[in-house]
Amino acid sequence: MSRISALVDTKVMPSVNFEVATRSAVGPQWRTATPEQRSKLQVEFKTLLLRLYAGALTQVKDQTVEVTRRCRCPATPGSSCRPRCAAR
Repeated sequence: MSRISALVDTKVMPSVNFEVATRSAVGPQWRTATPEQRSKLQVEFKTLLLRLYAGALTQVKDQTVEVTRRCRCPATPGSSCRPRCAAR
C-alpha cells in the first residue's frame, strides 16, 4: 500500500487545492478557525484523501488508471483544480 500511497501523493495530490477542498468540507466553521487550526485541518484532510484514494486504487485490478486535471481557470493562480480518475 505504501507504493500506491506514494503514487497517489505524486500523481493525484498536486492537482488538489487543499485550502479550497478543506474549506468546502468544513463549511461555515472555516471562518472561525484560527490559522493554526486551518493548517492542521488541511494536513489531516490531505492524509484522509491520500488514504481514501490509495485504498480505492488497491481495488483496481488489470486496469489502467488515468489521472487528468479538470480546472476551472488554469491560468488563474490558486484556481480550484480537481483530479479526475478513470479506470480502463
